Amino acid sequence: MNSRITTCVLVEKDLLTTAGIQTRGIECGSSRLVRQRTDAPNANRHYSTLYLNRRQGINVLNQEQLACIRACNECVVACLQCASECLKESDPKAMARCIALAMECADFCRMTASSVAMGGEHINAVCALCAVVCQTCANECAKHPMAQCQICADACEKCAAVCRAMS
Repeated sequence: MNSRITTCVLVEKDLLTTAGIQTRGIECGSSRLVRQRTDAPNANRHYSTLYLNRRQGINVLNQEQLACIRACNECVVACLQCASECLKESDPKAMARCIALAMECADFCRMTASSVAMGGEHINAVCALCAVVCQTCANECAKHPMAQCQICADACEKCAAVCRAMS
């Protein structure tokens, strides 16, 4: 197995792990194709396929890009949990800005992770805007003493820093 295939398997395994999918084993076909056998929550086994031929347009992600995708995905989860928990507060109207910013931030982070994963043309601009949105959400969440808001603020701060480094 050459190093290019090994790198791609590690990238795919890392992305699958970030998505909460536990890997079980690797089945290698030709040098142009690797299949990663996985078990997904609430599903039977499925196969995720990664084509390795760069000439076919597949972009192998570097560590900075993987860190950005990971930070964005963690921020999505924290923001959605924050918004959901804030809606359960005794006076959710007082949390309206926090909820709105957390939902907006989750959307931007989702889009940014997708853009980075696709190797989009506007990665720098998307990451720069995501950093601004994350920082705004972090600033708002930091004002509230609830645990979910503090967790969200931390995740947003980390994501903003990683996105600034990408832009």
